[in-house]
Amino acid sequence: MAVWKISTLEKKSCEEREIWIKDGEQIVRVNGFRWGTFTVETTDDNPPEGITADNPDGIDMYSYSGENAPDGAELDSMDDGWLGDWEFPDDMDEDEQQRIMDGYDEDAYEFMENEGWYNDETEAWLFGPLEIVRIDEPTDTVVDQPEPGTAPHRPTETAPGVGTILESRKKQWPF
Repeated sequence: MAVWKISTLEKKSCEEREIWIKDGEQIVRVNGFRWGTFTVETTDDNPPEGITADNPDGIDMYSYSGENAPDGAELDSMDDGWLGDWEFPDDMDEDEQQRIMDGYDEDAYEFMENEGWYNDETEAWLFGPLEIVRIDEPTDTVVDQPEPGTAPHRPTETAPGVGTILESRKKQWPF
């Protein structure tokens, strides 16, 4: 058995995505963080299966479980929030989008629930290169790091039925 720390290596590479549902419509609140760290306990002495240092497609750590990590990952920290953004269906009226954003800014979950939205799922995505370190030994052991110069990959596609990510989020790396 071993305990591992999984951390982002590049700034602005951690997102928490709150998925809200109402009457078959889906909206997503995206909270961006500069850094993210999770811990994973494995059933053997090997690094968590399915998590790689290169991390080319990103990984949802809240949904993660591997063959040797059946209990998944535990959030350690998401640091230095830098982004609060929304993804709306293409056909949602701009006035309604603004009303939702203003209401959320004022009362967050209470506003959403009073409006009939429910938080269907929350995801925690780590994008780009990761550091994987065994932390249950007397000295931490780095077992996997990406090749130098590897840039993170951030998908610009959204889930089916959800509008495109706002233009401010499509900037090319580095930010």
